[in-house]
Amino acid sequence: MYELNNKGVMFSKEGKLDEAINLFNAALVEDPNDPNVNYNMALVYMKKEDFKKAIEYLEKSVESQPCDDNLREIAVCYIRLKDFKTARKYLIQAVTDFGSSDTENVLGVLFFQMAHFEEAMRHFEHATKLNELNKDAWFNLSDTLDQLGLEKESKEGS
Repeated sequence: MYELNNKGVMFSKEGKLDEAINLFNAALVEDPNDPNVNYNMALVYMKKEDFKKAIEYLEKSVESQPCDDNLREIAVCYIRLKDFKTARKYLIQAVTDFGSSDTENVLGVLFFQMAHFEEAMRHFEHATKLNELNKDAWFNLSDTLDQLGLEKESKEGS
């Protein structure tokens, strides 16, 4: 099973998504509840922009082994589907249970897309405090400051 999963990840990185799906399916025959295989399968479906299918596999991953990554990726899928309420639920769970910079950043993205810019700013700032090297959070913070009319502050922070 682990060899199938590893080859599937390699195919996914090479853009051979259908081949990756076939390998992950073979691995799931051996263990349908393996959180890593379900997570990797979900990532392939996200690349294919089939977010509903990705959510199915991410939920299986969360059932077996909840972690920051799978909770955050479920939220990303819901954001892409414009279901902000459900996305927020998963992000709050991830932040509460694990508290990572990447999840704070995605929570900021959620609020930015909902045009709640001050709330987005708070989450981007928190993400940069948790990890000063989080380039995405810094970029998103700059964008949010621009949106709030604080361009000068944004440029000074760059």
